[in-house]
Amino acid sequence: MCFYIGVSSGDSSQISRFIGDSSSHSASLESDDVISWCTVTPGGHRHYVPTCVDDSSKPVVNQVFDSLEKGMTFYMEYGQLCGFDTRRSTENKDDDNIIILTKYVVCGRAGFKEKKNQGLSYRISAFVEDHNRELASGEGRQFLRVNRQMSFASRKFVFDSSKVNIGSSQSFSMMKELYGGYANVSATVRDFRNLSRDLRAYVDERDTQMIIDKFKVKHESCESFYRAHDVDAEGHLTKLFWADSIARMNHELYGDAI
Repeated sequence: MCFYIGVSSGDSSQISRFIGDSSSHSASLESDDVISWCTVTPGGHRHYVPTCVDDSSKPVVNQVFDSLEKGMTFYMEYGQLCGFDTRRSTENKDDDNIIILTKYVVCGRAGFKEKKNQGLSYRISAFVEDHNRELASGEGRQFLRVNRQMSFASRKFVFDSSKVNIGSSQSFSMMKELYGGYANVSATVRDFRNLSRDLRAYVDERDTQMIIDKFKVKHESCESFYRAHDVDAEGHLTKLFWADSIARMNHELYGDAI
């Protein structure tokens, strides 16, 4: 699947040539369903053409977008409706390595190539609907990467669970029960695991310094907050003690410390 988008400035020379040729897919109709038509090339390759969207949601040649980002968003939403993922692929930048001149956004092994020039609009110069794999069904679309987005509540739930030693798999199972099913989580257990991995990578070996810095901020905002720590010869934390104002008052009254 691909559509090619190029600069629309009234000069056809600025529209680069289409990547690939749909006419090479000389195919015969094999079957159809509510999701896609399946065609087979003379070489035995299968191609699937979506049939699940109306014309207003389908890219068409000479369709114009105000910006490159709007064209990419349109293609992503088309993929959501049809049952396939989209991803950003290779890109070429200018000599200063700042401005993106061309970029591929693809599905499978095909895609569309975008030219970027500031201040210009963009239009579709060619569009191929064929896919080299079956499209996701209605029930399966929720698990496509393009439809999986972890909300802030989900991210915080994973973070809070990690603080009490609840792993990502258990967090996912708990959220599934809270939300009433996998379909309502809008993420997979792999997404939960990836987030836990990213959290660990962010903290890495700075966990000790993070808590010392936090205690330092507490002391600066409240002088009665006391903290002390010891480290070994290699700089590893060996002892950590803190007491807030209430704990210090209790110690003065009762003389006990835990």
